[in-house]
This record gives sequence, C-alpha cells and structure tokens, in this order.
Amino acid sequence: MRILSIDLHMNTAKNKRILSIDLHMNTAKNMRIPSIDLHMNTAKNMRIPSIDLHMNTAKNMRIPSIDLHMNTAKNMRIPSIDLHMNTAKNMRIPSIDLHMNTAKNMRIPSIDLHMNTAKNMRIPSIDLHMNTAKNMRIPSIDLHMNTAKNMRIPSIDLHMNTAKNMRILSIDLHMNTAKNMKIPSIDLHMNTAKNMRIPSIDLHMNTAKNMKIPSIDQHMNTAKNMRILSIDLHMNTAKNMRIPSIDLHMNTAQNMRIPSIDLHMNTAKNMRILSIDLHMNTAKNMRIPSIDLHMNTAKNMRIPSIDLHMNTAKNMRIPSIDLHMNTAKNMRIPSIDLHMNTAKNMRIPSIDLHMNTAKNMRIPSIDLHMNTAKNMRIPSIDLHMNTAKNKQVEN
Repeated sequence: MRILSIDLHMNTAKNKRILSIDLHMNTAKNMRIPSIDLHMNTAKNMRIPSIDLHMNTAKNMRIPSIDLHMNTAKNMRIPSIDLHMNTAKNMRIPSIDLHMNTAKNMRIPSIDLHMNTAKNMRIPSIDLHMNTAKNMRIPSIDLHMNTAKNMRIPSIDLHMNTAKNMRILSIDLHMNTAKNMKIPSIDLHMNTAKNMRIPSIDLHMNTAKNMKIPSIDQHMNTAKNMRILSIDLHMNTAKNMRIPSIDLHMNTAQNMRIPSIDLHMNTAKNMRILSIDLHMNTAKNMRIPSIDLHMNTAKNMRIPSIDLHMNTAKNMRIPSIDLHMNTAKNMRIPSIDLHMNTAKNMRIPSIDLHMNTAKNMRIPSIDLHMNTAKNMRIPSIDLHMNTAKNKQVEN
C-alpha cells in the first residue's frame, strides 16, 4: 500500500496504548528514517522526557550525542551543564571540549565550570586550565600552582610547560618538584630522557626500583616511545613483578593496537587461565564482537559452542539472532527449533528472528508469522508491516 508508516504507527501506538519509543526505533531502523527528528516529535506529542529518550537513541543508532543534546537542551530549555555532564559520563566522551563549547554558548565563566568539571569527572585539569588561562589571559603560573595544590594534581606536565616557557632548566626543577610534591617521577623522567637523549629504559628501571612504582605503565610509555615490542617486555615485567599479566596485556593491546585475541590465547595457555572468562572480559573491554571470538575459542577449546554462545549472549546482552544463525550454519543444526527455543528462553521478540529464518530456509513467512504472533502473544503490527513490505500484500 506504500503507506507512510510514521503517522500509521503514531495512531497505532495511541489506540493500542503501545509505547511508541521502541516502536519508532524499529520503524526508523527498518525504514532508514533519521530517528532524531522522529523522536523529537514523539517526545513532544507523548510528553516523554526527551533526555533519556535521546540517550538511548544515540547509543543504539551510534549518533554522536553531543550535537544531539545541545539541540535538545536548546529546545527543551534544559540547563545544558548537568545534561552534558551525564552525557559525557554515560557516553564516555571527553568532557573538556564539550564544556568549553557549553561555557562559550551559555556565557558561563569557564573557570569555576571547569574546576567543578575536573573535580567531578576526575579529569586532569592541566590542559584544561592551560587553555582557560590562554583564553582568559590569566597568568598561568600562579593559576596552575594553586590548581595543583587544591586539586592534588601531579604538576609534572604543568612544570614542563612552565620551564619551557620560562627557559628554566627543567631537570633540577622537576627533581625538586617531585620531591616536594611526592609525585611519581615516571612521566617526569620520560620527558627528561627524551629531552636529554638518555636511554630511558635503565633510567626508569632504577626509578621504579627506588620509588617502588609499579613498572607496568612505565614500560608501556617506554615501549611506545622507544618503539620496543612491548609484549616480551611486559611478559618479563609481569614475571619479575609477579603481576597478573591479563590486565597488563589488555592495556598493551589497547595502546599498541595489537589484536588481543591471539595475545590472550597465548597468555591463557601459559598462565593456565580458563580462556572463556578471559575472552569475555576482553570482548567487553575492547568492544570486540564476541561472536567470532567465542567461535574460535570453542573450536580451540573443543567446547560445545551452543551453550557457550547462549551464556555469551546472556552476559554480553548481545542479540542472539545473528549469533545463532551462524551457529546453526556451522553446526548444521536445524535453525527453526533452535531459534524458537532461543526466543523463548532469551525472551527475544521472534519477529525479526523468523523473518531471517524464513528468508534463509525459504519458508513462506506469512503463516509462520501468524502462528508466531499467536503463540508468542506478540503484537502483530510490526510483524505485518514487515510482512506487507516483503510480500507486497494489498488491502
């Protein structure tokens, strides 16, 4: 019928008393409609607070939530400060540039704003204040000294820039700084060694020994600057320092951009750690789709991949649809009963699940979905919308 599904679903949701949020999300996803304006109108008509609505929208649609919330705050007349604070916290967006623009647009004095920002978000306020001082034309020396004292921020990078601008010999300056401020001198020596062209490896080894500093992050920076392969370096470090090498390698893989899968497989083999939970955490931290990861794990560990993926989908909250489709294809399991039980156990709406099933298995999808909707007690609206779209049924 080629009916515009937006107004259709709005009236449907009003009459059926269905929450139109999830309804529109699926509509926008299937119809490829930009969900921003769609949800704005939805929130206005349904009187839904648009903040949480857009947060989920941005998360699901992978839309940068900064501009989205800025417009939201402007339209809804919400103070954008607290709004962005929560946005940055939830979306893990660096809140520095975000707040700088906020202060500029809202005409808020950016000094107190950033001070509280750094305190609440635990963001190093050094670079933040440097820009503040530059924009506000405040002498940055006294500003940073007080900042470091009040915020208990390591003043290392602060003094490095100070010494560079003031043309003070930075070696004695930092030595006294580290001694007086009781600051770990790791980053201090890194910059010192770089400027003085001292081999930073032996320097840091002695530093870590004398200062009793964990040498993990120390070596990470060393390997990055010296272009040394940090894998063998950290393995020896973990062996000598008796540090669990799991988190060590996680940071290594993240900084060095090494695929952490093979890295952890060898780690688990050497450390005799069960690689299942290891990879679960790996996938969670690295944001790696755990499907292929676990498939290889199950193949290498000879674990039945069905129960493995069921738990994976449950723990990772991954839609188990595509996961099981590949499982059924690889394991040669009839995917119909597999998905029916999956949908029943996981409480996943079986609509999109069966659509793909019917498409792959070449089953007539009309009768299949009619029975599905009857047995699963699923509202057949979205079901028929997709059915009508695929089968081009006319009223």
